[in-house]
Amino acid sequence: MGWLLLVCGVAALLVVIDRAVAALGARGHLPDRSRRTRPLGSAGSGALGELIDVFQPGHRTLVAEQERQRLDIHQTPGEAPPFTIDLDAGVAVVDKPLPRRPAA
Repeated sequence: MGWLLLVCGVAALLVVIDRAVAALGARGHLPDRSRRTRPLGSAGSGALGELIDVFQPGHRTLVAEQERQRLDIHQTPGEAPPFTIDLDAGVAVVDKPLPRRPAA
């Protein structure tokens, strides 16, 4: 009888802890774990990679795409003012800002 009360008490404690963590997460007191970047692989996938490829043919493509995205270079756009070049007409237009007039 004593072990049954112990099991019920532990189960009730786990439910209370689960509800408390869910309430804290809903109020924004806990960090959002869904936005975290996940690692590209794990130790198990390295050791069993070839076996996974046998049963899941798309796994090799997925790993290759993840590696390509990891190595992809992210460049920021240029900071120069916008310009337009029309090669057919032989015209290049560079917009210059108008000079400021001195305050009177």
